[in-house]
Amino acid sequence: MDHKQNTDASVPSEEDWGDWESDMEQEYAHSRFAGKSLEDARPLFESSILGCAENIAYMPEVPFRYYIFGFRDYVMDPRRFQCMSADDSDGPSAFLKLLVSTLRDQPARILPVMNELLPVAEFVAKNQDKYEATEKIYGSFDLLLTEIKSLYNEARSADLAEQRPTVIILPQNPDRR
Repeated sequence: MDHKQNTDASVPSEEDWGDWESDMEQEYAHSRFAGKSLEDARPLFESSILGCAENIAYMPEVPFRYYIFGFRDYVMDPRRFQCMSADDSDGPSAFLKLLVSTLRDQPARILPVMNELLPVAEFVAKNQDKYEATEKIYGSFDLLLTEIKSLYNEARSADLAEQRPTVIILPQNPDRR
């Protein structure tokens, strides 16, 4: 599966980070990620995937939509199947749970990139055993995928409903012919 993000995305600017200084969680995420390309951020994912998952969850929209692909690249890296550390099992679970929580709580943040993330969620769910992420510890990835798809469909339906133009039917003037 080709999982590289399109090359049009650029590193989020300071403006994209908004008022990050007013929120402790965003400030910490900014201190770790701001100005970094996905390649530059790779060591952050390698050293603390659960910390990165939390950082991404608190990012403003533009950085979120950029760095979620660093997370995607981490879980899709074939080295995760070698299970060299606990993070190799934690990462896929955290990725799916981040998709669930974002779709549930702030769907507008993720809808523009969800078409690119859904195939990854499907791959992760199908390969729970290869990640050595036992159901006893991590729960069922298939159930998380079902929830992701359901929330995604709800969010898309709501988004489409908001985009529909309002049609006003004016009464016809009976004097006009």
